[in-house]
Amino acid sequence: MKKSAFSIFALVIMLLTACVPQAAPTPTIVKTQVTATSQPAPTAIPTAIPTIVPPTQTPLPQPTATPALTSECLTVEQQLPVDLELSGVWVMNEYSPYIHNLAENTEYRIPLEGGGSLIAWEGSMAISPDRLHLAYIDHYYKTTGYVSHLDKKVLRVIRSSGHALDMSFWTEDWQDIIGWVDNENLALRDGKGTIVILNPITGNWHIFNGPDWVDAGTTSAEISGKTVSILKDGVPYAQFNISRLGNNYIYDLKLSPNGQKLAFGGELAVLDIEKQQFYQMCDEKYHSSWGTLTWSPDNRFVVEPVYTSEGYDYQHYDLLIDTQTLRSYLLNSGDYQHIIAWLAQP
Repeated sequence: MKKSAFSIFALVIMLLTACVPQAAPTPTIVKTQVTATSQPAPTAIPTAIPTIVPPTQTPLPQPTATPALTSECLTVEQQLPVDLELSGVWVMNEYSPYIHNLAENTEYRIPLEGGGSLIAWEGSMAISPDRLHLAYIDHYYKTTGYVSHLDKKVLRVIRSSGHALDMSFWTEDWQDIIGWVDNENLALRDGKGTIVILNPITGNWHIFNGPDWVDAGTTSAEISGKTVSILKDGVPYAQFNISRLGNNYIYDLKLSPNGQKLAFGGELAVLDIEKQQFYQMCDEKYHSSWGTLTWSPDNRFVVEPVYTSEGYDYQHYDLLIDTQTLRSYLLNSGDYQHIIAWLAQP
């Protein structure tokens, strides 16, 4: 009887123990390293992803604080000094363009067959890095009745010697110039938006297969309000406050070939980026004229069109600014005869 009672008691204890929940096994912790991206993929639960820069990785350059700029006035002289020697080749007269070799004092016509002018703005003209080739778009117009419209945009290339390259192999009749990739290859965008890399010297070309065009290895400038930013490879690395330039409309920014100086179209001023200094026209008699700015191949001179006015009498000149001596000189280029590009001596 006692043995039977003990058996019954043990059975009850076993049944009660089976009803008690057991502790879950300790989970294994798995560490996941997430590489920070500019646009992390969306998840069901938003997760903050920290930006981690390993010690061996160089962080992207950040714009420096706007420095305090100093300013110096440019003097104006009516004639070039006899001991000032200019070298290279000027591209002149946008409506009947020609090149003027300064050393030889010779002139050669630039082919322009479409009935338009030689446009020096972005997309229509580009100078090779060595300043020995000029690529430009010849705009062809078609007239229907009294209305003319743009019909073709033909690519042409000339050397600074005045010799035009034979471009008969290139039959594309609608394109824009993105720029020179190097001293031999051009980047073009055709009418369908396709980017093509063309060597106008050899005739070789291929389609650019990248996701987007990036001007790698270049320095550029952009303006927003009263701040101008200098960019390297598309990344800002310096910013300057240009409120001292006044309220004139700045229609163009032109960097010197070495990227160390910046000229302002609309303001007769040059910014020396490395020295953080302005060279500025203080004589209010001279006004910036709407036109093309161009730098000399040696980075010393910049040319900007200007005018003076007395009543209804307007006089047009090219202002040659010497950033080394801080002197400027009036060139009698006259209206529509401006210097629109400065190439290297062939």
